[in-house]
Amino acid sequence: MILVPNRQLPLNGNKLLNTMSFLLILCLFFNCGVTKNTTSTTPELDYGNGEYDPVTRNNKDDETTYTPTTVKDTEKNPVDKEEKEVVKTEPAQEKDKSEPLDGIKIETEAASKASKEDTEIEWKDIDRTKESEKDTAIVDKIKEEIEETEVAKQPSEINPEDLLGGMLSEMPIKKDVYRIAILLPFFTNKFMYPHGAIGKDSKMALEFYEGAKLAFDKLRAEGVNLSVSVFDTKGEKSTVEYLLQRSEVLNADVIIGPVTRENSRMVAEFCALNNKTIISPLNRRSDIVQQNSFYLQVNPSMETHYVNLLGHIYKRYGNGNTLIIAPEGRTGTKRVQYINSANLVAEQSASSPLQSVTIDPRSAGNIEFDISGYLVSGGNNIVIVPSSSQSFVNFVMRELSKIRDRYPMIVLGMHQWEHFDKVDYNYYENLKVHISSDFHLNKADVEYRAFKNNYYGIYGINPSENAVKGYDILLYFSRMIHKYGVYPQHHIAEESAQYFHTKFAFRSKYGGASAPDQSGAVGAYENKFVNILKFEDYQFRRVN
Repeated sequence: MILVPNRQLPLNGNKLLNTMSFLLILCLFFNCGVTKNTTSTTPELDYGNGEYDPVTRNNKDDETTYTPTTVKDTEKNPVDKEEKEVVKTEPAQEKDKSEPLDGIKIETEAASKASKEDTEIEWKDIDRTKESEKDTAIVDKIKEEIEETEVAKQPSEINPEDLLGGMLSEMPIKKDVYRIAILLPFFTNKFMYPHGAIGKDSKMALEFYEGAKLAFDKLRAEGVNLSVSVFDTKGEKSTVEYLLQRSEVLNADVIIGPVTRENSRMVAEFCALNNKTIISPLNRRSDIVQQNSFYLQVNPSMETHYVNLLGHIYKRYGNGNTLIIAPEGRTGTKRVQYINSANLVAEQSASSPLQSVTIDPRSAGNIEFDISGYLVSGGNNIVIVPSSSQSFVNFVMRELSKIRDRYPMIVLGMHQWEHFDKVDYNYYENLKVHISSDFHLNKADVEYRAFKNNYYGIYGINPSENAVKGYDILLYFSRMIHKYGVYPQHHIAEESAQYFHTKFAFRSKYGGASAPDQSGAVGAYENKFVNILKFEDYQFRRVN
């Protein structure tokens, strides 16, 4: 028996969410010898220059030494389920007397022969009326079938003859059932039963998983056969090191996740050594890998954002007089560098850095500044403001509005501006604000409305951004794998496709660059599409 808190949302019919049951099950899965505490984290995806880790916000360039596990190495010293589970960086600990479950298995195979056992759950109602209604809420009595079948440890199934010069050949490797391992930071170790609510740190992964579950249902109907294992990384390096020794991960055809830079780099190296495709679903950093053709990055990097945004503006309005107004400090300096690098690609003929002005954000709002010397009257001025601070943006926009009649201009901002609530939208309208974003919904789309209604019917809330991403990413890549086999990257450039929140248009980086280098070595793959949004008639509209 498992007692699980039932948090009820005041809704007619008491529509309830099965989220907490999943979270509690995960808690059981990973009480297994990893005792390192997780540092304080924030789960929001978009910080600063957009290159921070989505969870840790860690933008340090510190390098850590890690030796990835290969299937061959693990075969020499396998991790036995019946032995004590020990992480190398931690002292050996005694195994809990209660046998932990070994991972969530979601079988979408139409005629799965795997044996399943029902986990008996008794739900206990606990008063949660004082909790915020915004919390991802609602739990009702639910039985989930959990597959506990252990996948035997096998050596890599990739034939060495399929490797040519260190790169995979384009010969498809197709299977009846594809095994996927999802590694996300659910932070179940931070859930304090029975009085704890779902923490902010957990919501990103939890919502992503909720969307993914709906994708599995659709894929099953399409005849796509998957065996999916879900694991909690807890945002910790030691936990990820342990998970890389699990048979479900060693035998996976595709790994989705993790999120943070350090963990993503560790798993990417593991996948390169073991010939596995890794899909990075949420991290937008551009420095995680270079020459790794197994790595597929869904979120476009900051440089890709500016390449697309500047390219659109130059094509639509011409190459005008461009000025960057950035906050002083390290973050502002890095953003100016991204913009100048992107401008070399977007303008092509650019030979010198763009002119830029920096302002101390601490004095913003208390001073007036004159930038007329950087602008041209009667001409086409393009002003880039790479800041995600509402107060800083409001200050700059106020000052620009004072001179817009003499100096016509277009202002380029960041994707966070779409959610600002303390900036006068008259500034947006009058200054022709454009932003780029990796997320934009057409809420009038019939298919999206059906998805939204289905999601609400199951969870009792509308889908969040992360839920939509989980749905789209699992659908797109599962279909690609079903069509092309375990290495969809060979055909991914041919398969651009529009989904709810964005278009998937992957391109490879050659040797870490965007064009072939002398060696011709294929680097990572990155989604190069971003939504260009223009503020018009007091709302953001997609214009590309």
